[in-house]
Amino acid sequence: MTAENGLAAPGAEIVLDDPQLRLRYQPGRSNRLILVFSSFATKKRWFGVSDTAFSGSASGKGRHHVLFVVDKPGSYGLAPGMMQKIHKAALQICGRSGLNRIDILSSSMGAYSAFLFTQICDVNTVIAFAPPVFIDSRCRVFDNRADAWLYNVPQGQALPSLLDMLDAPECIYMAHGLRCPDAAHAAMVPAANHLRHYLFPASGHTVSKFLKAEDQLDAFVSAAFAYDLTAADAAANQCLGFRKGQVLSAQFMSALYDGPECAQAQNSVPEQTIIDAIRQDTDFDPQLTAGWPMSNDTA
Repeated sequence: MTAENGLAAPGAEIVLDDPQLRLRYQPGRSNRLILVFSSFATKKRWFGVSDTAFSGSASGKGRHHVLFVVDKPGSYGLAPGMMQKIHKAALQICGRSGLNRIDILSSSMGAYSAFLFTQICDVNTVIAFAPPVFIDSRCRVFDNRADAWLYNVPQGQALPSLLDMLDAPECIYMAHGLRCPDAAHAAMVPAANHLRHYLFPASGHTVSKFLKAEDQLDAFVSAAFAYDLTAADAAANQCLGFRKGQVLSAQFMSALYDGPECAQAQNSVPEQTIIDAIRQDTDFDPQLTAGWPMSNDTA
């Protein structure tokens, strides 16, 4: 099996492989189990990708136990019984290895699934890259990816909003790129004492890839799992990202607003316009989002 750095993930084993779900377990040395919920996409439909996504970042170079979760049909974790299977496997691993802490590292569709999981299992920290706030019809008024998201979601299944699931984890580190419709999702996430919300004006949907390209992914992830807000801020700032509510220097602000990539992000749809459209469930002017670049890369 190949890890994100191209090396074999040591000691990983398949603990469940059925038509809906694949779980791989990689042992570690700490008292912590990290669940990795990955994302996947193509231009027209969704399909499973590498079940070793985030291998290096999640394990902390072999320190932490890791359970890699692959939702084969791309159901956003909504396939019947899926969360229960993941929960059972996680508890078995924790019991067998004497672990007393569960954290999550997730991206995109996997980030939405991660918050579903927190509704049935106590989780300490969730790192969520680019989670969608809505995946139902409300999303269509500002995000042209909605139909692709719903392609493999079970018909008739309740589709809870991310906003209804934010209270469960003890601590959340969330990140959105602003060079895509994710800016609209980010605008609707409320402030909370246990939520650290980062925005990256120069990034599109694949924030984790963006951080990795800037050599800051491992630093951000390890800081978040250590509750080190200063170090997480520093890793984000290295990529011209920032935390909502963070006090920023004049030098940083100048670099943020003068750069050509960041200037493009400033043309995003006004937050209140998006929120009003959601509340009223009215038609949304497609011209407002026509200029947003789309990314079909996997995170």
